[in-house]
Amino acid sequence: MKTVGFLALVLLLFFPVPARAGNIYGNLWLDGRPVAGAQIEIACPARHAAQTDNNGSYRVFIPEKGRCTFVVRFGNQSAQAEIASYDNPIKYDFDVIRQGTGYILRRR
Repeated sequence: MKTVGFLALVLLLFFPVPARAGNIYGNLWLDGRPVAGAQIEIACPARHAAQTDNNGSYRVFIPEKGRCTFVVRFGNQSAQAEIASYDNPIKYDFDVIRQGTGYILRRR
């Protein structure tokens, strides 16, 4: 039994479990309701795309680390915000706020 435990420890040391690094996820809200079907684009500098589900949720894997531009498009409108990508997953929930004739993103 000790041999099995030792073998498992050796395997974990030499073949670590891959981390979920670079996952950016969250929800979009407009007037207290989820924004369904919005197009998400994250540029870091490579572009990565996703779409919100019916609950306004999204998830994008970003292999790069650093500053990124988060852009959401829905209907004929768009809004953007600066975000950061890290080694570990990070959650970005945004409220889409009407401002004048356009929209802005405000982090929740």
